[in-house]
Amino acid sequence: MKKKLLLFAFVISCFFVNAQCPDLVGAMANACGASEGNNEFVVFNTTTTATASTYRLFYGTTNPPTTNALAGSDATTKTGTGTVTGAGCTVVEVTSPATSIPASSKVIFLPAGFDQAYDVTTICGSGTIYVVYIKTNANGGSNSNWTATGTIANTPASARFLQATYSGSVSCNGTNAAVKSYTNSWASNTDGNFVTWNGTTPTYTNYGCTNIVLPIILKDFSVKQISNNNVFTWKTTAESNFPKFQIEKSVDAINYTLVKEILSSGNSVSEKIYNFTSLNNETNLTYYRLKIFDNNGTYVYSKVVPVNPLSDNTILSIYPTVASSKITAQFFSKKAQPVTVQVIDAIGLTSKQQMVITNSGTNNLPIAINTLANGVYRLRIVGDNINYIASFIKN
Repeated sequence: MKKKLLLFAFVISCFFVNAQCPDLVGAMANACGASEGNNEFVVFNTTTTATASTYRLFYGTTNPPTTNALAGSDATTKTGTGTVTGAGCTVVEVTSPATSIPASSKVIFLPAGFDQAYDVTTICGSGTIYVVYIKTNANGGSNSNWTATGTIANTPASARFLQATYSGSVSCNGTNAAVKSYTNSWASNTDGNFVTWNGTTPTYTNYGCTNIVLPIILKDFSVKQISNNNVFTWKTTAESNFPKFQIEKSVDAINYTLVKEILSSGNSVSEKIYNFTSLNNETNLTYYRLKIFDNNGTYVYSKVVPVNPLSDNTILSIYPTVASSKITAQFFSKKAQPVTVQVIDAIGLTSKQQMVITNSGTNNLPIAINTLANGVYRLRIVGDNINYIASFIKN
């Protein structure tokens, strides 16, 4: 029976990966089939063009891991009865360590003796995926000590670590390459348990062994401030079996609330672009993320994007800056609110103070100064999360 490869793999820039290092994005922790270890696999993205022999996957209980490995130097012809197929995309079977794998490629490391039928359509979309068949130590491999009965722990009592390395760069070797970790956070110990990473954050999913489907490949998620709005933009390169997105926000990067729900535009293997605009009325640093739902109710998150409040409560100008009877402060406020206006003299004493209500938008606030003694003063406006100061001269 076909197994559609489970991978909530976010194909986005990873802020934790050194230059040229492969980016490990997913691993089958509880494989299907009787020979579980032979059916375990990992998926990573490349960042440079290099031969299969330069890549190696380590697994273990330490950070960095050293105990077990799948090595591209042991690439060989397939020996098991399993298959890897993908409708609409190109599956390149890597059977030699000398095979060159281009930069920005998706790669699967899979023991050559696997016996499952994996459908990778939703990983490669309309592109290409490189499947490296690896000869394990039990079958004559030199650098791939991988147990056929199972290597990646299904129910670890403590954290487990995986690391994809590249021998062409010191920053990507077994000491310096990024390490991904996971714990036993699945609902149950069941065939098909899969872990993915968005950056270094693990997500735990399971679609079983009959219809495992990648719901989405998220290419990007950004939030830009334009005028008084937040403009959310995200791209997908593949969509399947998911109904909606939710934009969420938080002021502490821990507790999130719903901003907007956006319905999917339908299954596709081509790029789609989504946009949503909302009023930016936040007065504190705010964190945004996408929550992506699958039809079975499971979900994963995008990267988190921090957005600073617009600095539009700043006093834009005081005119004239040298005056005898009156000045006008021009400033912008996101909302109508009470503010305290103070005139402070050269030695720090408050010479004048009043309370006013601002308008939402541009404000032109006249301030009488005819009773002040000649000298240099500061005008201070204080309100909800605003505290701005500008100077003028009374003559």
